[in-house]
This record gives sequence, C-alpha cells and structure tokens, in this order.
Amino acid sequence: EISAGKNKGVNPLGKSTRRHIFSSLQSALSNPAVTAIVLTGGYKSKHFSAGADIAEFGKSDSNVGGDEEVPSLTSICNAIEQSTKPVVCAIRGVALGGGYEIVLSSHYRVADKSSKFGLPEVNIGLIPGAGGTQRLPRLIGVKRACDIILSGRMMNVKEALDLGVIDAAVVNNKESVEECAIRWAEYAAALVNIKS
Repeated sequence: EISAGKNKGVNPLGKSTRRHIFSSLQSALSNPAVTAIVLTGGYKSKHFSAGADIAEFGKSDSNVGGDEEVPSLTSICNAIEQSTKPVVCAIRGVALGGGYEIVLSSHYRVADKSSKFGLPEVNIGLIPGAGGTQRLPRLIGVKRACDIILSGRMMNVKEALDLGVIDAAVVNNKESVEECAIRWAEYAAALVNIKS
C-alpha cells in the first residue's frame, strides 16, 4: 500500500507528498515480492486527495526541493499508468483535481459511498494539467468528459459508477474501501500471473 497523504486535511499534493508517492511507487515496482499496488489517502484519512497544494501556487520552484528534483504530478500519473504491476486506488472522501488525475491513472478504482470526484480547476481559471483531459475521455467518451471537465462539477459515487470512472463502490460496512481495493489488487495480480 502506498499512502498519498499524511492523514492531514485533504492530502494536498505538495512537494514532499509527490516525492513520497513517486519513491514508494518506484520501490514497489522494483521489489519482486510486490505483485500489485494499492494507493490510498491513508488508512485514517478522511480523503484521498483534493489535488494541488495551493501554498505552492505561483512558486517557480514547485518541482524542486532541496538538492533533489521533485517529481511532477504528470510524472507520477505516467508512472502509475505505465506500471507493469496492477495499481488500484482506494478512494475515501474527495478525489479532486490532481488527486482525481492520480485516480484516473490507476488501473482499477474502488471508492467508498461518501466519495466525490471531479476536476474543479476550471473554477479558478486552470485546466487539469496531469493528463486528466486525456484519461477521462478515454474512460467515458468525449461528450461526458467535457461536461465534467468544463463545468468543474463533482460526481458522487453513484454517478461515477454509472459512468464507469470507478470500478466498484463499498456501500456497506462489511469491508473497508482499503480491504476491497486489496481484494481487487490480489485478483488483478493473479490475472497478470496467468498471462505471464
């Protein structure tokens, strides 16, 4: 399991968080004992991620941190999408903006009943910058994707499931969203082994 957050607030995707996600992903990909990856906002977190860290807006060094390069959100999303191991997102609470772009990059998406999804950047004069404008139309078609991208509105779990932007929803208390995502990851890893 890779946690996107530090169990604080809405898990903004600042420099330290992006560095953590990218290095954890690289570590999991290089470890032969790891057969699948589950991304979460943290087991105790109320949210997956609300996207960019607004405290870093307008800073020219938002991809530089100390002596080492900080991976961009685009680099993280591309690494997730290109992963040779199945990546499953376990979404609780909000997955907005860059947080939703991470979700769109994963191979499978599992959400709890309270989750909300969207690309609200347009509401502050921005467009999704980490591939969401390409990945969402691939999942649900251009017309539906344009409605979501251009309006900046949020989708609830029912709509996301109906549109096909998530694969499963946990609507009862029999298992947590993380447990459900682990089940999906184990199943996906088994499928990969069958094909190998």
